[in-house]
Amino acid sequence: MRNILFSLLLLPGLALAQPRWIEVDGVGSVDVAPSRATLSAQITALADTPQQAQAEADKVMNRVLSAFDDAGIESARYGASSLTLGPRYDYRERERVLLGYEARRGVTLDVPVEQVGPWLGRFTELGLTEVGNPAYGVADDAELRRTLLRLALEDGLDKAQVLADRLDGSLGDVLEITEQGGTPVLRNRMMAADATEAGRYQPAQQAQEVRLRIKVELD
Repeated sequence: MRNILFSLLLLPGLALAQPRWIEVDGVGSVDVAPSRATLSAQITALADTPQQAQAEADKVMNRVLSAFDDAGIESARYGASSLTLGPRYDYRERERVLLGYEARRGVTLDVPVEQVGPWLGRFTELGLTEVGNPAYGVADDAELRRTLLRLALEDGLDKAQVLADRLDGSLGDVLEITEQGGTPVLRNRMMAADATEAGRYQPAQQAQEVRLRIKVELD
């Protein structure tokens, strides 16, 4: 009896079919205009003593933070870095010459795009000595994310269907979906708008992207 069962298991027609599937990447991408920007700037103060340098840097930073409060900006939208303090030297004919003591403090501010120009100008008025380039982004948008996920799923299933047709098969159930993450891609450089509108900035559009790894059963 044992020999008969063993023979039956070896019959090709009785062997269990191995499951088959297709695994593809689906990409959803939408070009959107940035809605927010992060501004960064710092104060660098040089003085004869460390105390004088620190006092000057703190005075400017307090002025900046007061301006934020006066404008009604929530504290979660800005940040001020701690103090960096040290001697500053110059080298002349192989000799190190002490120029004084340098204090640095930085600040960041998150603003709507339309406020970029006014705040960049305001930074210099308040005494900040170095202003960086704005970093543009898109505010968290639930509807945009739903659109990106839908496009990525459609793209992945379209790819899976092409492969299934090529293999003379048909798609079955979706077995697994894993998000691979998404990164905004800058399409072109930020550039100033019409010169007649001084202080206004027009950021480049960004491609917001979501990638899905999709595993689909192949019948």
